[in-house]
Amino acid sequence: MTLYTSDRKWIERYRAAERNALGYFLTSLFLILFGAVYEHFSFGVYANAMIYAFVFPLLIGALPMMLLTFFRAERLPDRLSRELLGAGIATLSAGSLIKGALEIYGTSSPLTFVYWPAGLALIAFAVIAFYGTNKRNACEPKVH
Repeated sequence: MTLYTSDRKWIERYRAAERNALGYFLTSLFLILFGAVYEHFSFGVYANAMIYAFVFPLLIGALPMMLLTFFRAERLPDRLSRELLGAGIATLSAGSLIKGALEIYGTSSPLTFVYWPAGLALIAFAVIAFYGTNKRNACEPKVH
C-alpha cells in the first residue's frame, strides 16, 4: 500500500481529532470532580453554573470530535479550527466556574456576562474556519 502526502496529512488530522476528543473528555471528568469537591467544601451551598461547567467540553468538544473520528468524516478540523474551538470551550468553562464561585460566595459581577459572547464568538470562528477551508486543502482520504 502506498501512502500519499495527502493521506499522511489526513491521518495526522485524524489522530489530532482523536487526541482532542480524549482531552475534552478528560477535561469534562476533571470539571465534574472539581465541581463536586468545591460543592463539598462550600458547606452545602451550590451553584448550577459550577455543577454544569463540564457540559461545555463534553458537548461542544468531545462529542463532535468523537463523532467525526467514529464515522471517519471526510473533512476533519485543521489546527486553526481546533485551537479556536478549544479557546471557546475554555472561555465558556472558565466563565461558568467563575460565575459559580461568585454565586456560592453570595455575590455577583456584571463582568461574568463577557464570557458568554466571547466564548460563543470563538466557537463561531472555529466553525467558520472549519467550513471555510478550501475543499482541495481538506486532506480527504484517497480510496485506491
